[in-house]
Amino acid sequence: MIKTAASPGALDDALLRAYRSSASTCYDEMLTADGMLRPHWRGIVAEIAALSENERQTRATRLDRRVRETGIAYDIFSDPNKPSQRWQLDLAPVVFSSTEWRWLEAAMVQRARLFDALLSDIYGEQQLMRDGLVPPELVFADASYLRPCRGILPSAGGLQFYAADLARGADGQWRVIDNHTETLAGVGYALANRVVHTHVAGDLFKSCNAVRLAAYFQNVQTALTEHGRRSNARIALLTPGPRHGDYFSDAYLARYLGYLLVEGSDLRIKGSQVYLKTLEGLKEIDLIIRCVDGRDADPLELDPAGFDGPAGLVRVARKQPQIAVNAIGSAVVQNRGLGRYLPAIAQRLLAEDLALADAPRWWLGDPTSVSHVHAHLDSVVIRKAQEGTGRPGQAAIGQNPLTLSAAERAALLCDIDLHGARLVAEEKIGFSTAPANDRNGLTPKPFAVRLFVTKTSSGYQVMPGGLAMTVDPESAVALTAPDGHTRDVWVLSDAEQAPHVSLWRPTVETARVERSQRVIQSRVADDLFWLGRYSERADWTMRVLRSALRRIEEDNGPATGRRGARKCLDVLLAKNVPSPTTTAADSATPPEIEIEQLCAQLISDTKGYRTLERTLEGLYRVAHLRATACRLKLGRH
Repeated sequence: MIKTAASPGALDDALLRAYRSSASTCYDEMLTADGMLRPHWRGIVAEIAALSENERQTRATRLDRRVRETGIAYDIFSDPNKPSQRWQLDLAPVVFSSTEWRWLEAAMVQRARLFDALLSDIYGEQQLMRDGLVPPELVFADASYLRPCRGILPSAGGLQFYAADLARGADGQWRVIDNHTETLAGVGYALANRVVHTHVAGDLFKSCNAVRLAAYFQNVQTALTEHGRRSNARIALLTPGPRHGDYFSDAYLARYLGYLLVEGSDLRIKGSQVYLKTLEGLKEIDLIIRCVDGRDADPLELDPAGFDGPAGLVRVARKQPQIAVNAIGSAVVQNRGLGRYLPAIAQRLLAEDLALADAPRWWLGDPTSVSHVHAHLDSVVIRKAQEGTGRPGQAAIGQNPLTLSAAERAALLCDIDLHGARLVAEEKIGFSTAPANDRNGLTPKPFAVRLFVTKTSSGYQVMPGGLAMTVDPESAVALTAPDGHTRDVWVLSDAEQAPHVSLWRPTVETARVERSQRVIQSRVADDLFWLGRYSERADWTMRVLRSALRRIEEDNGPATGRRGARKCLDVLLAKNVPSPTTTAADSATPPEIEIEQLCAQLISDTKGYRTLERTLEGLYRVAHLRATACRLKLGRH
């Protein structure tokens, strides 16, 4: 690539002139109120300015291609000709100075400690509810509060993973717009963004002296191994499966950390232990990283329709509380209604002032809050108190009373009166802007950012980065990004960064072909079996089609050959074998025309189990699933 030096004046002319002209009254991450470049942005702006317009667009195109090749946010079960890909990664990152990051880091650690203590109280003594600091209805009306798990969480070893969505208002203050304590909340997407961005713009990253992620994930590995209580602990990441929206994130993280990726059907409970089903037999699991909703984790004691986990998992958790992280039931503190009570809870549980507050909210199970919202309905947005917005960018927009008709407004007020405990009212705090790359240079775009925290042996640690997504400030009050426009998050360091070794590299270097059945999970063997069956079925179907169509070409061929071809087509198209009395003579259509019609039906029909369309669809699904898993395992991105 070719870079050319740029003077400060050239910087302004090339990149910042249009940026300044389009800047709004909200807080801007790159420019001060008087239009000056903030010090910690000078490095990345200088690096981007040193690239020609053609080079910037070339890199943006390479980023798009890398995103497609990696498979971020693809639905692997969609039409292969029309994949649902809405994920975009911008060349320009969101940059934090070391000073601001230290404050954010301390605030995020405090919130993780707070929710850890709050969960222990809710599933333990429940003293906060007895003393009136937490309304009992807020907890007990929440479907995420799992009564069978009471007594388990206080002994489960604490909250392992925590994430929060943050937005900066016009006053320059950060506020939390959503908390995530249930699952990993899409940390795999943030990791994949960093890997993809580094492949294309690693020189920019290095020149800015930004902090890498490898050391953080090495600490995550160490912490989880210690949690498993064995040096060679068998750790499994429990995912809802390939049809779930977070499957890519789960699979990517599992392969990066070197853990098993399992579904509920892969596990079996025997006695007080969880086992993995393999061709050789049951293998003991020491730790489960839970990426499924808690209420769906055990159909025996929780939701009987939830089979994302093995039956009996709660019973095992009573014997081994540390078997799963995060512990089942941890989603209850994601309830948005808790926001107004957190400052008092922090004083009680931590004896500290809450550093990072939630966005202004009113829980509509409180009569005083309902009265306030009735009087100021046009200035708030009504949302669910508990949403489970683990996938980045998928938070519901909510109901804006200003956009509702009179009938819809009346229905909303009725819903508040009847089901207020399940709702919150939120003020729009606005979103700060940060630069995004386009053909005109840099353009300010509003964004929200998700930060991730994990518990290690030395306490909670914040990932030095995150996931930033462009939002629509007119319609969103949370991390809602329907266009999937994302940006990497860089944390600048005061110290020089040491060389690192990516966790992908040892995986590639030690990769080897295993022919022993002991390493094959039962589900993987099942996928491989059906891959072979679908391939054979496609081959047989095409042989029948070729033979049938050949009979038509042979004008002088025996009539019995055409009857035999039609019989084969009938068998393949019917759910049951047709009656022996069914012959070509029963129809007035000429035999050769009828065979052509049956051949066309066998090729393109979507209802029959043996049609070529259904066979190839099954072949694509199984083959693509196995190929995706292998590609993630080898780290070839």
